[in-house]
Amino acid sequence: MKIASIFEKKKPVLSFEIYPPKTETPLEDIVVVLNGLSALRPDFISVTFGAAGSAQSNRTSDIAALIKRKYRIESMAHLTCINHGRAEMAALLQSMRAEGIENILALRGDRAQDPAPKTDFAYAADLVGFIMASGGFSVSAACYPERHPETRDRTQAIRHLKQK
Repeated sequence: MKIASIFEKKKPVLSFEIYPPKTETPLEDIVVVLNGLSALRPDFISVTFGAAGSAQSNRTSDIAALIKRKYRIESMAHLTCINHGRAEMAALLQSMRAEGIENILALRGDRAQDPAPKTDFAYAADLVGFIMASGGFSVSAACYPERHPETRDRTQAIRHLKQK
């Protein structure tokens, strides 16, 4: 189910956001959290992407799929583009599609010094376009209402979008 359809019902929407456990923590530990959250009957649960594209990111789709499969609650997987090239992103999307994940929150992600960011996607808007072109996903995004702190001027990102 596309999350947009939940909002069309014009009722209060309850959602939660969870973080994947660190890689050394068994994935089963998140089940305790999900058991508690599912009892509250949320409309959906979003799952963050690992910080700066870390190894936690590999767990995002696993947890989002678990939420759908075991708890029958819609999930939204966060996806950041700053540390992924087009081929890696295509593989992530294919994996998510295979797991039945339909909803993605597209984000640029935080810059980290190591590894150096990849340059295939300069902005989250580039990722949104890439996901939309792959088809089958409902894509959400977040933005700064004024301007991103790293943007030189207010119209830089708008000019970038118009060039597309």
